[in-house]
Amino acid sequence: MKMIDPQVITFFCPSKVMGGIVTLFSRLSKFLSRNPEYQIYYIDYPDGVARGLLQNENVTFIDYYSNIQTKIEFNTTIVMYFLDIVGLQNKLDTIDSNKFLLWFLHPHAALFTLPLGRLMSPSLYTDLSTDRVASLLENLYGDKWEEIKQVLERLNEQQALAFMDSINLTYQQKTFKANIPFLDLKAINSRHKAEIQEAISGVIDSGWYILGEAVKQFEEARERV
Repeated sequence: MKMIDPQVITFFCPSKVMGGIVTLFSRLSKFLSRNPEYQIYYIDYPDGVARGLLQNENVTFIDYYSNIQTKIEFNTTIVMYFLDIVGLQNKLDTIDSNKFLLWFLHPHAALFTLPLGRLMSPSLYTDLSTDRVASLLENLYGDKWEEIKQVLERLNEQQALAFMDSINLTYQQKTFKANIPFLDLKAINSRHKAEIQEAISGVIDSGWYILGEAVKQFEEARERV
């Protein structure tokens, strides 16, 4: 049996209070850690909230301190909230091969979580145009806006930035005045084209399109996860 090297994922969300991102990242960590194909790390304060949520899970914690760089000396994909890229060099000491997955809130949600946005009535959001939301976001980011824009532009130049949500993409394009590409599913699927076509051909050749062996294999794989 061929052994598969686990994909290493590190969640970065140090927090001493419960919040939406902590909840989301904790649930993702829990789900992925139960799959042997993944090795999960989580960067958090020694007394962080996520430690309690994941204490019985197969997740390795890395201590985080506000005044000290956290060293990441292994190959991993680091998942983090996109606003944490501000001052990132003061938070993490990574190696060149590390990859980053930035988690963007929906712009309306971002408005509500930032200080000025909390003063707005949620009912006002439905009347906001795309340009207006982009303008508000730019003002809410304040002095962080330019640094975030530079990071996004650099990621864009490296073809390392894409959005699955076209609404979110439109807001970010207008907010940062950047030409950010939409997620290219064709390019992603092309890497697995032969495997996908083989699976499809197997089902067609079997003549069994409802239930059947393919569905049985899928359900068994899902149970293992």
